Amino acid sequence: ADTQPRWSPDGQTIAFISDRDGSDNLWLVRADGSGARRITKEVDNALSSPAWTPDGNYIVARRFGPYPSAENYLTNVPLWMYHVNGGSGMQLFPSAPTRKTTNTGAAFSPDGRTLYFGSHGGGYTGENLGAYQVIAFDRQTGTETPMTAGAGGGLRPIVSRDGKWLVYATRAGTRTALRVR
Repeated sequence: ADTQPRWSPDGQTIAFISDRDGSDNLWLVRADGSGARRITKEVDNALSSPAWTPDGNYIVARRFGPYPSAENYLTNVPLWMYHVNGGSGMQLFPSAPTRKTTNTGAAFSPDGRTLYFGSHGGGYTGENLGAYQVIAFDRQTGTETPMTAGAGGGLRPIVSRDGKWLVYATRAGTRTALRVR
């Protein structure tokens, strides 16, 4: 299946996740549907939730561990960055490969310096969405800044085009709500 399409900043290319080669890899296709090409060559790991850098040169995705495995494959879900021309990619967050975090929903500031995403360090705890909090990761300094700390958590942040507003999902009791800050 082809899933999770994301338009490139220039509107010419679509990044998406596909298992057409047997594993959930990152693919690109032209806006007219031609020229599909695989960017990653994951076999044991799976990718999801692609997000373009504002310059259109890189894509960040969640990278799940092997399934099944000795530990739950959702215990450690780092964010990886891949060049649009391919390559092996690199772990972007957390910067220490031995640190285990579960991350989701990456979004860039308009200048590409800051990456916002939902994160928690406790490993997989079922559907405890309140465990996720929005983090701002400065790509130049490596600084992590918590943006939320509420009981409802913070997921799937989106940055306004001018970079002044951050919208994210949170839980309010049994309902999902949006917050703007």
